[in-house]
Amino acid sequence: MPSTTTYSPGQVIVVNVPFTSQTGSKPRPALVVSVEVFHRKLPDVIVCPVSSQPRYYQRPGAGDHPLKHWGTVGLRHPSTVRLSNLLAVEKKLIKRVLGTLHPDDLARVTQGLREAFGLVPRDQLWFHHPEMQRRIRKAEADLAGGRSTVTTTPAAAQALLDSSKGRGRRPRR
Repeated sequence: MPSTTTYSPGQVIVVNVPFTSQTGSKPRPALVVSVEVFHRKLPDVIVCPVSSQPRYYQRPGAGDHPLKHWGTVGLRHPSTVRLSNLLAVEKKLIKRVLGTLHPDDLARVTQGLREAFGLVPRDQLWFHHPEMQRRIRKAEADLAGGRSTVTTTPAAAQALLDSSKGRGRRPRR
C-alpha cells in the first residue's frame, strides 16, 4: 500500500540515494518538485538532487540552479539544484525534511522546470500560438527595417490594428 505521507514542492529533504553499483547508499539532499495532489497516493515523490559541489555553484551548467538562500533551508554549503537529474524517489527512503526553499529560489527552479519541459502558464499560451509568433516576427522585422507607424490617438491606434488584421483602412499619420 502506498505511503500516505505527503511532501510539498519546495521542501528540501534528505533521502538515501543508492550508489549506481547498488552496493550501498548515502544520505543526500533533494528538492521535492512534484505537487502533493500528484504523489498523495503514490509510493514516490519526484525530486531534483541538490549538490554542494562547488563547480555547479560557481559555474552552473544548463539545468543547474544555484540557491541564493541555501543557508535558510538548512544546507551547510552553497548548493545547486540539478534539474537535469530529475528522479522519482520512494517515500520510504526519505529520512527527514530539512526545510523549505526561499520563495525566490523556488520561483527560479519552477521557471527552469517549465523551460525544461516546454510548459507555459495558461495565461501565456496566446504568446506561444504560431499565429502570434508570426506576427511578432513580422513586427520585429518591420522595426529592424525602419518600417514603423506612429499613432497619436487611441482611435488611430485601433484603426492601425484593424487594418493590420485586414478589417479597415490604414490611418493617416
